[in-house]
Amino acid sequence: MAHTRALHVERVAKRFQAGFVLEGVSLELCFGRAFALVGPNGAGKSTLLRMLAAVDAPTRGTIHLDGTHTIAEHRAYVGFLAHELGVYDELSGREQLAFAAQLRGTSVGLETVKLLELSAFYDRPLGSCSRGQRQRVALAQALIGGTSVILLDEPTTGLDEKTCRGLGDLLRARVEQGALVVVSTHDRVFAQEIGADFIDMAAFRPSRATQKKP
Repeated sequence: MAHTRALHVERVAKRFQAGFVLEGVSLELCFGRAFALVGPNGAGKSTLLRMLAAVDAPTRGTIHLDGTHTIAEHRAYVGFLAHELGVYDELSGREQLAFAAQLRGTSVGLETVKLLELSAFYDRPLGSCSRGQRQRVALAQALIGGTSVILLDEPTTGLDEKTCRGLGDLLRARVEQGALVVVSTHDRVFAQEIGADFIDMAAFRPSRATQKKP
Protein backbone atom coordinates (compact mmCIF):
# COMPACT_ATOMS: atom_id res chain seq x y z
CA MET A 1 0.00 0.00 0.00
CA ALA A 2 1.40 3.42 -1.02
CA HIS A 3 2.39 5.87 1.70
CA THR A 4 -0.01 8.79 2.07
CA ARG A 5 1.82 12.09 2.44
CA ALA A 6 0.93 14.01 5.59
CA LEU A 7 1.60 16.98 7.83
CA HIS A 8 2.57 15.55 11.22
CA VAL A 9 1.85 17.25 14.55
CA GLU A 10 3.60 15.48 17.42
CA ARG A 11 2.95 16.28 21.10
CA VAL A 12 2.67 20.02 20.44
CA ALA A 13 2.01 22.54 23.20
CA LYS A 14 1.85 26.34 22.99
CA ARG A 15 2.39 28.78 25.82
CA PHE A 16 1.83 32.54 25.88
CA GLN A 17 2.62 34.90 28.74
CA ALA A 18 -0.63 34.08 30.55
CA GLY A 19 -0.03 30.33 30.32
CA PHE A 20 -0.52 27.35 28.03
CA VAL A 21 -3.37 27.52 25.51
CA LEU A 22 -2.78 24.11 23.89
CA GLU A 23 -1.15 20.87 25.00
CA GLY A 24 -0.86 17.31 23.76
CA VAL A 25 -1.73 18.04 20.13
CA SER A 26 -0.86 14.99 18.05
CA LEU A 27 -2.39 14.75 14.57
CA GLU A 28 -1.64 13.20 11.21
CA LEU A 29 -3.20 15.45 8.57
CA CYS A 30 -3.18 13.51 5.31
CA PHE A 31 -3.10 15.02 1.83
CA GLY A 32 -6.19 14.60 -0.31
CA ARG A 33 -8.41 15.36 2.69
CA ALA A 34 -10.01 18.36 4.41
CA PHE A 35 -10.15 18.99 8.16
CA ALA A 36 -12.11 21.53 10.21
CA LEU A 37 -10.88 22.82 13.58
CA VAL A 38 -13.95 23.48 15.70
CA GLY A 39 -14.52 24.87 19.18
CA PRO A 40 -15.46 28.11 20.95
CA ASN A 41 -13.48 31.33 20.77
CA GLY A 42 -10.25 30.90 22.71
CA ALA A 43 -10.05 27.15 22.03
CA GLY A 44 -6.74 27.54 20.17
CA LYS A 45 -7.94 27.16 16.56
CA SER A 46 -6.04 30.17 15.21
CA THR A 47 -3.00 29.33 17.34
CA LEU A 48 -2.79 25.83 15.88
CA LEU A 49 -3.23 27.12 12.32
CA ARG A 50 -0.40 29.62 12.77
CA MET A 51 1.86 26.82 13.97
CA LEU A 52 0.85 24.59 11.05
CA ALA A 53 1.75 27.47 8.72
CA ALA A 54 5.17 27.84 10.42
CA VAL A 55 4.30 31.44 11.32
CA ASP A 56 4.57 30.65 15.06
CA ALA A 57 6.71 27.95 16.66
CA PRO A 58 5.43 25.42 19.20
CA THR A 59 6.61 25.79 22.78
CA ARG A 60 7.03 22.02 22.84
CA GLY A 61 6.68 19.28 20.27
CA THR A 62 7.27 19.22 16.52
CA ILE A 63 5.42 19.89 13.27
CA HIS A 64 6.83 18.59 10.02
CA LEU A 65 5.76 17.90 6.50
CA ASP A 66 6.84 14.64 4.85
CA GLY A 67 9.96 15.28 2.82
CA THR A 68 10.84 18.67 4.35
CA HIS A 69 13.09 19.59 7.22
CA THR A 70 13.29 23.40 7.50
CA ILE A 71 10.69 26.08 8.14
CA ALA A 72 11.61 27.71 4.82
CA GLU A 73 10.89 24.45 2.96
CA HIS A 74 7.63 24.02 4.87
CA ARG A 75 6.39 27.54 4.03
CA ALA A 76 7.00 27.04 0.32
CA TYR A 77 4.17 24.50 0.27
CA VAL A 78 1.67 26.52 2.30
CA GLY A 79 -1.16 28.90 1.38
CA PHE A 80 -2.32 30.61 4.59
CA LEU A 81 -5.28 32.88 5.32
CA ALA A 82 -4.74 34.50 8.72
CA HIS A 83 -7.29 36.46 10.69
CA GLU A 84 -5.26 39.61 9.91
CA LEU A 85 -5.67 38.88 6.14
CA GLY A 86 -2.17 40.09 5.15
CA VAL A 87 -3.10 42.47 2.31
CA TYR A 88 -1.84 46.00 1.66
CA ASP A 89 -4.28 48.93 1.73
CA GLU A 90 -2.42 50.86 -0.96
CA LEU A 91 -2.52 48.01 -3.50
CA SER A 92 -5.46 47.01 -5.65
CA GLY A 93 -6.65 43.42 -5.57
CA ARG A 94 -5.00 42.83 -8.94
CA GLU A 95 -1.68 44.26 -7.70
CA GLN A 96 -1.84 42.31 -4.43
CA LEU A 97 -2.34 39.00 -6.21
CA ALA A 98 0.26 39.77 -8.87
CA PHE A 99 2.77 40.53 -6.10
CA ALA A 100 1.93 37.30 -4.26
CA ALA A 101 2.13 35.29 -7.50
CA GLN A 102 5.54 36.78 -8.30
CA LEU A 103 6.85 35.75 -4.88
CA ARG A 104 5.67 32.19 -5.53
CA GLY A 105 6.99 32.13 -9.09
CA THR A 106 3.56 31.40 -10.54
CA SER A 107 0.50 33.18 -11.92
CA VAL A 108 -2.93 34.16 -10.61
CA GLY A 109 -5.58 31.58 -11.52
CA LEU A 110 -8.38 33.23 -13.50
CA GLU A 111 -10.80 30.54 -12.27
CA THR A 112 -10.10 31.62 -8.69
CA VAL A 113 -10.73 35.27 -9.60
CA LYS A 114 -14.03 34.27 -11.22
CA LEU A 115 -15.31 31.96 -8.49
CA LEU A 116 -14.51 34.47 -5.73
CA GLU A 117 -16.12 37.28 -7.77
CA LEU A 118 -13.22 39.73 -7.58
CA SER A 119 -13.82 41.54 -10.88
CA ALA A 120 -16.21 44.20 -9.47
CA PHE A 121 -13.50 45.69 -7.22
CA TYR A 122 -10.32 44.12 -8.61
CA ASP A 123 -8.69 47.45 -9.50
CA ARG A 124 -9.70 49.42 -6.41
CA PRO A 125 -7.23 50.09 -3.55
CA LEU A 126 -7.86 47.47 -0.91
CA GLY A 127 -8.02 50.18 1.76
CA SER A 128 -11.29 51.35 0.18
CA CYS A 129 -12.82 47.86 0.07
CA SER A 130 -15.13 46.20 2.58
CA ARG A 131 -13.97 43.45 4.94
CA GLY A 132 -15.72 40.86 2.79
CA GLN A 133 -14.00 42.12 -0.38
CA ARG A 134 -10.60 42.14 1.32
CA GLN A 135 -11.33 38.62 2.61
CA ARG A 136 -11.93 37.42 -0.95
CA VAL A 137 -8.61 38.83 -2.14
CA ALA A 138 -6.82 37.25 0.83
CA LEU A 139 -8.47 33.91 0.04
CA ALA A 140 -7.38 34.15 -3.59
CA GLN A 141 -3.85 34.89 -2.37
CA ALA A 142 -3.84 31.76 -0.20
CA LEU A 143 -4.97 29.69 -3.18
CA ILE A 144 -2.40 31.01 -5.68
CA GLY A 145 -0.32 28.48 -7.56
CA GLY A 146 0.13 24.87 -6.65
CA THR A 147 0.17 25.17 -2.87
CA SER A 148 -0.37 21.69 -1.52
CA VAL A 149 -1.25 22.77 2.05
CA ILE A 150 -4.12 25.25 2.38
CA LEU A 151 -4.74 26.68 5.87
CA LEU A 152 -7.70 29.03 6.27
CA ASP A 153 -8.73 30.86 9.46
CA GLU A 154 -12.52 31.48 9.42
CA PRO A 155 -12.61 31.67 5.60
CA THR A 156 -16.34 32.41 5.30
CA THR A 157 -16.21 35.60 7.43
CA GLY A 158 -17.89 38.43 5.52
CA LEU A 159 -18.74 36.28 2.49
CA ASP A 160 -22.19 36.04 0.96
CA GLU A 161 -23.83 32.71 0.20
CA LYS A 162 -22.83 32.66 -3.46
CA THR A 163 -19.17 33.37 -2.72
CA CYS A 164 -19.17 30.68 -0.01
CA ARG A 165 -20.38 28.19 -2.61
CA GLY A 166 -17.61 29.29 -4.98
CA LEU A 167 -15.02 28.88 -2.24
CA GLY A 168 -16.42 25.46 -1.38
CA ASP A 169 -16.10 24.41 -5.04
CA LEU A 170 -12.49 25.59 -5.11
CA LEU A 171 -11.54 23.73 -1.94
CA ARG A 172 -13.23 20.49 -2.96
CA ALA A 173 -11.38 20.65 -6.28
CA ARG A 174 -8.05 21.19 -4.52
CA VAL A 175 -8.69 18.22 -2.23
CA GLU A 176 -9.54 16.05 -5.25
CA GLN A 177 -6.22 17.14 -6.77
CA GLY A 178 -4.43 15.89 -3.65
CA ALA A 179 -4.08 19.01 -1.50
CA LEU A 180 -4.44 19.11 2.28
CA VAL A 181 -7.04 21.67 3.44
CA VAL A 182 -7.41 22.73 7.09
CA VAL A 183 -9.94 25.38 8.11
CA SER A 184 -10.88 26.84 11.46
CA THR A 185 -14.57 27.62 11.47
CA HIS A 186 -17.79 28.10 13.38
CA ASP A 187 -19.65 27.29 10.14
CA ARG A 188 -20.20 23.55 10.40
CA VAL A 189 -22.43 23.52 7.30
CA PHE A 190 -19.58 24.91 5.19
CA ALA A 191 -17.17 22.38 6.72
CA GLN A 192 -19.56 19.54 5.84
CA GLU A 193 -19.95 20.88 2.29
CA ILE A 194 -16.20 20.62 1.69
CA GLY A 195 -16.18 17.11 3.17
CA ALA A 196 -14.08 18.02 6.19
CA ASP A 197 -13.35 15.73 9.11
CA PHE A 198 -13.94 17.58 12.38
CA ILE A 199 -11.18 18.09 14.96
CA ASP A 200 -12.60 19.16 18.32
CA MET A 201 -10.11 21.53 19.91
CA ALA A 202 -11.54 20.76 23.37
CA ALA A 203 -9.38 17.62 23.29
CA PHE A 204 -6.29 19.82 23.55
CA ARG A 205 -7.42 22.13 26.34
CA PRO A 206 -4.58 22.45 28.88
CA SER A 207 -5.06 21.27 32.42
CA ARG A 208 -4.85 23.79 35.25
CA ALA A 209 -1.57 22.24 36.31
CA THR A 210 -0.12 22.76 32.83
CA GLN A 211 -1.37 26.34 32.67
CA LYS A 212 0.60 27.20 35.79
CA LYS A 213 3.88 25.68 34.62
CA PRO A 214 6.65 28.24 33.99
